[in-house]
Amino acid sequence: MVFHKIRSLSMTELFVREIKRMILMGELKIGDRLPPERELAQKMGLKLTVVNSGIAQLQQMGFLKAAPRQAVYVEDYLTNGNIRTMMEMIDFTDHVIDEDLLELMIHIRATLEQFIFRKACESCSEEHVKELEALVEQSRAAEDENDIPELCYRFYHQTAKYCGNPFFPMFIQTFRDGYLYFIRYSLDNGIFSREWLCAHEKSLIEFIRKRDAEAMDREVLKGIQTWNDSFRKSDKFRMQQSE
Repeated sequence: MVFHKIRSLSMTELFVREIKRMILMGELKIGDRLPPERELAQKMGLKLTVVNSGIAQLQQMGFLKAAPRQAVYVEDYLTNGNIRTMMEMIDFTDHVIDEDLLELMIHIRATLEQFIFRKACESCSEEHVKELEALVEQSRAAEDENDIPELCYRFYHQTAKYCGNPFFPMFIQTFRDGYLYFIRYSLDNGIFSREWLCAHEKSLIEFIRKRDAEAMDREVLKGIQTWNDSFRKSDKFRMQQSE
C-alpha cells in the first residue's frame, strides 16, 4: 500500500475549491455576476491577491470569464468548457465516466500515441533516446509519488518534440490535464503501479531505439488496453444500463 505525503492547501487553492464547489453545486449559476474582487475578498476574509490569483485559475479551468476592468461572470462551462474543465468536474463531483466517454478517450489516445511514437521511431536520435530514459529514471527514483504524473506527461511531450514537427508537442499539450488526471487517479487507485508505468515507458524507448514501428504500435495498444481493462473496474467507471 502506498502512502502519500500530506500537505495543507494554500488560501488560493481553498478559494478556488470553494468557488468551483458553488458553481458545480448550482449555488452560482451560469451567467451569474460575481461581486467586485475587492468586495469578494472582504466577504470571504481573504487578501485581494488571493482572489485575483484564484479568479485567474478559475478562468483557465473554464468556470469563469472576465475582461480587463470588467465584471467577472460564471462561464457557460457546459458549452465552452475544455478538457481541463471536464477533468475538474470529474475530480470534484460524483461524475463518473461512462462507456461512450471512455470509448472516445481510448480512441483519441490510441490514434494520437500510435502516430507520435511511430514518428519518433523515424526521427529520434540516440541523444533523444537517452533523454527519454533519464525521464523514466526520474520517475523510478522519485521520492514523492505526486511527482510521477508530471514526469510521465513530460515523457509523452518530449517524445512529441523529438518528432521534428513543432505542432506535435502543442497537440499533446492540449491533453495535458487529461494525462495528469488519469495518471494520478490510476496510481492512487492501484489501476497501475509506478513499476508498470516505468516498464511500459522503457519498452517504448527500446522500440524507438530499434526503429521498430510495428512492435511500437503493439506496445502502445497493449499499454492502453491494460489501462482500459483496469479502469473499467474502478469507481470512476459506470457501465451504461440497458433500457
